[in-house]
Amino acid sequence: MEVLGMACFNEPERLAAAAVVEARLVKLAEEYGITFDHCVWNLDQGMNNGGPHRLDIHFCGSALRIYFTDYELASYWGMGETTTTDARLRELTAGMHDVLLELLRQQDDAAIEAETTSNSWLQCPQKSVPRRAR
Repeated sequence: MEVLGMACFNEPERLAAAAVVEARLVKLAEEYGITFDHCVWNLDQGMNNGGPHRLDIHFCGSALRIYFTDYELASYWGMGETTTTDARLRELTAGMHDVLLELLRQQDDAAIEAETTSNSWLQCPQKSVPRRAR
């Protein structure tokens, strides 16, 4: 088995490795209370090339994109070390958590704004001021 050249690494192995990466990402996200709507590899165009592989992660109406080299995927297929890529996945998940917190803060701010403008006790009453006679 050639590690650096990855001569044995073909589409079925890439698909298996991508499933492992996705499962690890889902597990990390669950630790933050994040669930994904869905994930898409290479725009659903297959995994038959040795170039960078694109992963689109859709969650809460947002999407994040991350790229993996063929070597990184090969690592998850059992051909190498995954520590660096695992660190990237943890960083990505923490970033998603921060994005979600910001979205929640914005939603809370909007809800508070909507509530304060609808409460009559905060609105200035319209008074009719009599005109002076000349």
